[in-house]
Amino acid sequence: MIKKTILFAFLAAIAACSQINYEVSKHTATRMARPAFMVERYIPTEHFKLYVWERMHKRNAPASIYIGDDIDGWAYKDLVASNALFESTSPANPVALHLSTRDKSDNVAYLSRPCEFLVGKELEQCPEKYRTGERYSADVIDSYHNALDEMKARYDLSSFNLIGHGGGGQIAAYIATERTDVVSLRTVAGNLNHEFIATERQSKPIQGSLNAVNIASRLAHIPQHHFVGGADDIVTPGVYHSFRQAMGPSSCVHYSLVQDAGHNRGWVEKWPDLLAIEPKCSFKEAEFTPDSEAPMFEPYIPSRDYIPVSK
Repeated sequence: MIKKTILFAFLAAIAACSQINYEVSKHTATRMARPAFMVERYIPTEHFKLYVWERMHKRNAPASIYIGDDIDGWAYKDLVASNALFESTSPANPVALHLSTRDKSDNVAYLSRPCEFLVGKELEQCPEKYRTGERYSADVIDSYHNALDEMKARYDLSSFNLIGHGGGGQIAAYIATERTDVVSLRTVAGNLNHEFIATERQSKPIQGSLNAVNIASRLAHIPQHHFVGGADDIVTPGVYHSFRQAMGPSSCVHYSLVQDAGHNRGWVEKWPDLLAIEPKCSFKEAEFTPDSEAPMFEPYIPSRDYIPVSK
């Protein structure tokens, strides 16, 4: 009887913690988004619901889509979280949402990561694998396609500018290779090679996920700009450079090192200026199928792609 009482108390404590984390995260998101005239809703997909904040004012126009990072606390201290019992399932500091509130475009939206901002039975019904080992799986990518298709039909959007923070960069990169309506890609502290991060941090590698570095060459024709934090000890500059080397020749990819920016801090206040740097190609890239016998990593000169930014 005592054991059962302890068990019930333990489970009740877990439920209470989950509810508190949800309410705090939801309140934080609301305080960020409402002043920017963004409204919230959920978009159901085949595998889970995606939490969305959006401001859509102009039809037949492009939309800027911001995709959030992996959840706080577990994404990088161990790349496979085997026990997320007491971890929050919603971000305490949704950087991508905060960035979206500084975007003055007519059409702007923030898309959460799988299972975020859910509580109770809805959270229980969201498979944990999409928050851990399969966070970048084909199922997850397909779900974001579902969401973009729904938004495009609902608001008569013409195209998408994708912006991914942290692990959201992985999602944005894959989406960009699989759609014809993506006109630009930006990443902020973008995790574009999670295997590199695992090796660098001597962590367990992710199992069951795709990795953007493996499709880098398919992005060569898409205008893109990658912002790297000089003080980021999670996604170091080497992550971007490994991705860029895998891409091969391209006049469409550029990057900037923001010296005092970390993984989460130092971006929001600078974002209007960084956003003003328009991704563009020096000349039109021809789409091509990479030679399977060619080396994966081709030499490139980083200084050719570099665009300095003011501190």
